[in-house]
Amino acid sequence: MDYLFTVFVRLHPLYDPNRMVEKVNTEFEGKWAANTMEGWQIPYPAELFEKYPSVSERKRRKQEEEKIKKEEAAKAKKKKDKKKSNDGEATPSHTPHHTPHHTPHHTHSR
Repeated sequence: MDYLFTVFVRLHPLYDPNRMVEKVNTEFEGKWAANTMEGWQIPYPAELFEKYPSVSERKRRKQEEEKIKKEEAAKAKKKKDKKKSNDGEATPSHTPHHTPHHTPHHTHSR
């Protein structure tokens, strides 16, 4: 709270910071007493999980998105490879290779 107070004083040098603190405290106390302070209700409302996901939930979502992207890329590659093989553009996996038989020349010594 001290940091926010300092920032407020720097940004609004002509405004009485004590009035701001009183206003924030009054607003907070009212919301707290009425159990309407967003994010602090017990039980925690499900719609707030979507609005403010936890760090672990954000990490899980990111991993899920990456997994989906990889799966989509793999499917696209498979589809492309299949199309390639259907079009006859695929290179054969084995190319016959003929190696000529080489016989060394012998010299006879006398």
